[in-house]
Amino acid sequence: MPATCCAVQCSHNAKNCKLKRFPVNEVRAKVWEQMLRRKNFTRKSFHRICACHFPKSQYDDINESRLRPDAVPLVFPTHTINQCESLDEPTLVSIFNLMV
Repeated sequence: MPATCCAVQCSHNAKNCKLKRFPVNEVRAKVWEQMLRRKNFTRKSFHRICACHFPKSQYDDINESRLRPDAVPLVFPTHTINQCESLDEPTLVSIFNLMV
């Protein structure tokens, strides 16, 4: 069974969308966790977030499959995401002051 995205209502897996590991930097990883808005979420080494939760602006200009060092998952629609390609920019979630 392939790894799946840990975002609420997202059914993407490694077969149909690229999955991103949480940052090694603990502060940045905590920001990603907060953006998930999952109660009682305890991050494990196998948890991933799919590429669909990152707008194009969060990707490296040279290597378009690599996230920028300051990337944060921003795209969390209220409905299930059907296609990776359908989301380009953030739609519902804004970052307040999560990054210090």
